[in-house]
Amino acid sequence: MNRSSLSSPLPWLIFAIAAGTRLSGLDLDGLDHDELWTANLLLQPIGDQLYALWRDTHPPLPHLLLVLWSALFGISEPALRVLPALMGIAAVVVAYVELAPRVGRTAATVVALCIALLPGHIYYSQETRNYAQAFLATTWVCTRLLAYIDTGGARRERILLAIACGLLLFSHYGGALTITATMLAALLCVGGSARERMRRVLVLGLTTFAICAPVLPHLIATKLIYATNFYSQPMTWPAVRGYLTIPFWWGQLSGLVFGVGLLLSLLLALLPRHRARLGALALLWWLPFAVVMIVSATSKQGLLNHRLAIVLAPPAIIAIVLASLSLFDGQPERRRRIAAAMVALLASALSVARLVEVDFYSVSKRDQVRRLAARVRAVSKDGDRVISIDPIWMLLGGRMHYYFTRHGMAYPIPLRSYSRGVGGPPLPKAIAQARRDHKRRLVIVAGRRPMHEGRVERALLSAGARLVHHESYRPRHVTMYLAVFEL
Repeated sequence: MNRSSLSSPLPWLIFAIAAGTRLSGLDLDGLDHDELWTANLLLQPIGDQLYALWRDTHPPLPHLLLVLWSALFGISEPALRVLPALMGIAAVVVAYVELAPRVGRTAATVVALCIALLPGHIYYSQETRNYAQAFLATTWVCTRLLAYIDTGGARRERILLAIACGLLLFSHYGGALTITATMLAALLCVGGSARERMRRVLVLGLTTFAICAPVLPHLIATKLIYATNFYSQPMTWPAVRGYLTIPFWWGQLSGLVFGVGLLLSLLLALLPRHRARLGALALLWWLPFAVVMIVSATSKQGLLNHRLAIVLAPPAIIAIVLASLSLFDGQPERRRRIAAAMVALLASALSVARLVEVDFYSVSKRDQVRRLAARVRAVSKDGDRVISIDPIWMLLGGRMHYYFTRHGMAYPIPLRSYSRGVGGPPLPKAIAQARRDHKRRLVIVAGRRPMHEGRVERALLSAGARLVHHESYRPRHVTMYLAVFEL
């Protein structure tokens, strides 16, 4: 670590902003659908956990880290979310500390501030999944690649870059796209003869392969499951636009700024002065983006989703900032700092505006969750065994379902098995399994409309369930639907 880069109070202020935005409000929203899968898995025997991890489409390392974390700090909602929040804060620190010696403290400060206030990154830094860890690993890959280019592929930087690529693949399998782009950037953006460059990249690739070898069998096996069990957005212009802007969550204006910034970085990468750094960063974003677009356009199993977009976002952020400040090369340092302040001010204003909007939405969502939970409690009795259907985990805020599960009171019924034919036993079979319990059983169906045009409700009635409560109510501006069935 370059201690001189931390001598100013400004980076410490940015680190404090990153910590405040990620550590505050960890218990305001209940665990959502994906988080509940992770949290419920922690309650299972170790054998069941290992089997579920083998069939999961994500690497096992993030879950294993969470197992160790929960053993020390418990499995409450705030405790589980602190670990990804710390990784989100670490991404801001790594971005500044690693970039400052390479691109200067001014550019590193702007990059760190953009990440610290990035709405998408704040959101995923408070989700008990692997996306904050993957964002951190991608950021480290970007900074290590710049160091590798600046040193001409020195041995130490080659090893560190291979370790960063390995950490990325252990964090998220979508990082394979970034790793492929990294190898190509190392080949094209480092000087030397063609033979020397090929030799360095071959050594880098073999070192990375050796580090990634333990997780490759799981990657190959889960991709076969992934190919038949992955649901994504169709290849449409709104989906593409969402993929471009969701990591930033700034709306149409920021989408325009984002597109212009990436185009600027690509154009500046054609100039000799900026070719190595901006060319490598642009390649780290544009190549995965091209692969995502091609796969989504030519197959039914597309890759367009906001989680992958946020994992691949760091090179785009760094490239946009460096490209913007590169326009002021040769200008006095005072002008360069003014330009950096303007870029930081624009990004901060857009981010803060979006954060306020998201906060208002969260307040409305929490209000819906509280009202729905109160209604469910009103129609249940002590000793009831509550059976929830998969999509309502998010609508319930996860809090009720997680509480019931921890106390042995809940069966999750995977609705995907009913609507798509995968993911678990069919709904009638799941109901039959639930009937074996001697306690009174309640099935909760909730949402903004009858589930799957009422097919779920009709299936419950045909299976002998009795409707004991039914209502529609309107918390704020959204009409909610609630039905309670007794088995």
